[in-house]
Amino acid sequence: MQPIIKMWYDYLDEGKLMGLKCKRCGTVHFPPFPICRDCSGVEMEWVEVSGYATVNEIALVTAPDEWFTEYAPYYYAYADTEEGSSFSSMLMGLEAEPEEVLDKYVRRFPLQARIEIQKRDGYSYPVYRLEE
Repeated sequence: MQPIIKMWYDYLDEGKLMGLKCKRCGTVHFPPFPICRDCSGVEMEWVEVSGYATVNEIALVTAPDEWFTEYAPYYYAYADTEEGSSFSSMLMGLEAEPEEVLDKYVRRFPLQARIEIQKRDGYSYPVYRLEE
């Protein structure tokens, strides 16, 4: 078995959004998962994902773990990638006070977003940014 997590972060460091595609049913998992959640297939291959997603839910984070304290308060998005995987991460660029989010964003669901790679302290991770 390949070191999936390390490879995923290596790809992120290279600026690539990669997932694992099941060779049996074609389901793409982002972030990668070693066993297909749809058919339990174990033969997977790396594929680049589009980076497009549909945001279906937004949450306000006011008490993050210590690694993200400097960003608090911030928004978190729950979204589906264009390839069909569900993935949650920080939502960057949402310019609204909490009391404005309902009218400016939530009532417009679903929202289109792009997945982009952020780098912090030598660590790469995917986040969402709303498309206007």
